[in-house]
Amino acid sequence: MLVDVLRQGQEVLWTNAKGLHLHFDREEYERGVASARQDFSWEDTKRTAERLVSEVFVGVLLDDGYTFDWASARVRNGVMTLSFSKSGTQKLFEFSWDGESPQDALAGARRFHEDRVEPLDGPANGSQPIRSETKPTSSAAGSRR
Repeated sequence: MLVDVLRQGQEVLWTNAKGLHLHFDREEYERGVASARQDFSWEDTKRTAERLVSEVFVGVLLDDGYTFDWASARVRNGVMTLSFSKSGTQKLFEFSWDGESPQDALAGARRFHEDRVEPLDGPANGSQPIRSETKPTSSAAGSRR
């Protein structure tokens, strides 16, 4: 369902082209949204690992202009795949993790970031990623999530 959300004074209004017209108390609505944003109880181990790894790379821009898109633990078992894109081209990077502990994936992401993106002691050291693949993106790229 696609809705337009309008915040007016103490009210939040949802409308859509099919005639939907819902009103919410703004304070209750904002509390509900804030609570939902912090509820990760529905995540399985891989989804938790993907979220934690994505938090490490969100906003990362590589030297060659590629920006971080997503992390997936579902491409290959025991491997975290990172997607970066620029102008319709995608680069995929990978690093290993134990496949069971989101904290292991997070530690791997931090190591990967420091070793291959931006070390804490200065600019990128020129080391190459464990594995990188570049390919054109489809119009559906980025629709994950």
